[in-house]
Amino acid sequence: MLSLFIHARQSITESLPILQVSSCPPSMKGVQLRVVTDKEAHYLPLMSWLLWNCFPESISFSLLPHFKMKAFILYFYETLMGSNKCKCDGCSMHPKIWWHDLKVVKVAHLGRTYENVEDVKAMLNALPESESDAEEFITFALEL
Repeated sequence: MLSLFIHARQSITESLPILQVSSCPPSMKGVQLRVVTDKEAHYLPLMSWLLWNCFPESISFSLLPHFKMKAFILYFYETLMGSNKCKCDGCSMHPKIWWHDLKVVKVAHLGRTYENVEDVKAMLNALPESESDAEEFITFALEL
């Protein structure tokens, strides 16, 4: 398996056309993202790009405060859990989407695991807003 680390200084949504994978999504151990937009209009393209172009066992997002990840992380979790199904690009053309078959989505942060939306929301709301140089990650473990 392959680990993929994406780090971009510009908005990742501007780079999505360049980053397209034309073949079947590769399986990989993990994906780690540091830069995501805080604009909700960009969530859907980023979510579609990420899930159409790879099949990771885990996806980690940086929690540095200036990346403003809380809203995206909640959106991402709800999409994986099914509340945002078939709102993604291509779902109407491809009825069998790998993430629609997820049986387990576990969210881990600082050694604790969260398995329902209420706990994930509470954990995100409890995150400090202060600027810190210590980088933490939230990790989604995905099981089919």
